[in-house]
Amino acid sequence: MSGKHFRNSKKATLVTAKSMLALFGLVMVVVVYLMLASQVNGIKNDTTFEQIYISRDIALLTDAIKSSPSDITYKYSNKISSRFDYTFGKDNLDLNFEGNVESFPYMAKGAESGTRLLYPQVIVFEKKDGMFSVKNENK
Repeated sequence: MSGKHFRNSKKATLVTAKSMLALFGLVMVVVVYLMLASQVNGIKNDTTFEQIYISRDIALLTDAIKSSPSDITYKYSNKISSRFDYTFGKDNLDLNFEGNVESFPYMAKGAESGTRLLYPQVIVFEKKDGMFSVKNENK
């Protein structure tokens, strides 16, 4: 059997088609794997969940402290709170993570407008003589 005859045979066409199909399947598996790895890496670095969690937690905490009938000081700390730079506005709380600023409604509206805390380990919420304040424990 000559080489020319084999290339033109049905068996050679079938072998080539199977090889191409297997190669296409392998390429598709690699592409899907790379897409999933990229998506997982993006989710791992996404801080939106933490930002929403902290903004809601701080709003609830502030409401509780402001409604207290007596003076109170509360030190707020958790594993993720020091990852952000906080700016308390009149109506919102800005959380900055590596230059990416996300603004969230700050329903409590209790802190002085413009209070800024840079990556605090502990945030101190205080109500004293009817006045509410937020500050970094280190200051």
